[in-house]
Amino acid sequence: MGRGFRMAIALFCILSAVGFIAIQFSIPAGVEGTPNGRIWVFIAFLLLIAVVCFESPLRGIAARIVGAMVFTGCLGFLVSEIRNPTPVATGAQDGKESLLYSIMAFIMFGAPCAYLAFTGRYPKWRYLGTSVRKKSGNPPGRRF
Repeated sequence: MGRGFRMAIALFCILSAVGFIAIQFSIPAGVEGTPNGRIWVFIAFLLLIAVVCFESPLRGIAARIVGAMVFTGCLGFLVSEIRNPTPVATGAQDGKESLLYSIMAFIMFGAPCAYLAFTGRYPKWRYLGTSVRKKSGNPPGRRF
């Protein structure tokens, strides 16, 4: 991924985090529907993504933390659907989650993020991603 694209993602994440912080402090206390502590986890997630986009010594650690957070979220989604399945098990209707979608999310996002969290490298998509990978530049799966 090019440096300019990484900087654009970092800028978007930082501006989003600042916006969420402004929303958090602009809501008066005691109002029903006030965001609770979970919003701070999301703000930290956005800032960690911004750190991953910058060239810094903390990049590898931040990437592992982001990978672990995404893996944990996908695993939690899968476990919640296994324990309490949605009545329609073949697909979602009316915005409801389903076991099929939780399995797909775990395979598509959870497994690669687990690999990133445990090894500190992006997965090598040598055979699956040859059509979209650049011919030159950084090889896939490089360490931070």
